[in-house]
Amino acid sequence: MQLELFSPGMAARGRSGGAPAAAAEATRSGRVATNQRLVLRLVRMYPGSTSKTLARLGGMDRHEVARRLPELLALADVFREKNRAGEWCWYVGECGSGNGEGGMGKGEKE
Repeated sequence: MQLELFSPGMAARGRSGGAPAAAAEATRSGRVATNQRLVLRLVRMYPGSTSKTLARLGGMDRHEVARRLPELLALADVFREKNRAGEWCWYVGECGSGNGEGGMGKGEKE
């Protein structure tokens, strides 16, 4: 029966460890650090861009860029400010005009 192909848990059984294991492997392999450097370079080259724009300009997956930017924010390598459209724009440095501190909260537009 066709529905059996999509039974719960089949995808998870095909992998070893799931998302936490994948995240640990990405960190262990150096992929996270490499992508952080790439994203930081993109912010330097295109200050004031959204994560979506940075991903497009850098030829990267937009979700990867969106994951790395809050990490760079926590390291104080970048800061962010909202533009008139309410989107976060990213800059190199430790602080902006005051409305961009902290990480992205739930429901905030990127």
